[in-house]
Amino acid sequence: MQFILSTTQLVLAVSGIGIIQLLAVMWIKARLEAAIKSEKDRILEEYKYEIRAREQAAKVAEYFSYYFRLKSDSSEADYRKANQLAWEMALWLPEETYKLISKAVANPSDEANILSALVSVRKLLLKNPGDLTQNEIFFHAPNAGKRSNQPS
Repeated sequence: MQFILSTTQLVLAVSGIGIIQLLAVMWIKARLEAAIKSEKDRILEEYKYEIRAREQAAKVAEYFSYYFRLKSDSSEADYRKANQLAWEMALWLPEETYKLISKAVANPSDEANILSALVSVRKLLLKNPGDLTQNEIFFHAPNAGKRSNQPS
């Protein structure tokens, strides 16, 4: 059995194959672009999260800096700033972490102190916080070389 195709049929067949090929290429291209965009969006969201985490961590560190500077003769502006930072932390920190910071400030102990609070915040904000302990965090203060669990 022989198939004899006319020129019109041959042109239509080749055109059909070309259209199918074009559609396949367009579909593959669209799938690749969607996959690349999805991955790019995921990486961008991770980057944004890291930036926000660093900003929040900086606020905790800034609060502790204000806390250690506050004296009975400190200015009202210093107290206002320390309160603002403490209240901001209350809005975004998990209850357990905020309570740890509160205890560390109001009644420091071996379990609840500034350094243990920093470790807690570190674990909260970092995706891979490592195993840093409060005994491995350094600070600067008179007699800091004596190394206690609480900065003076």
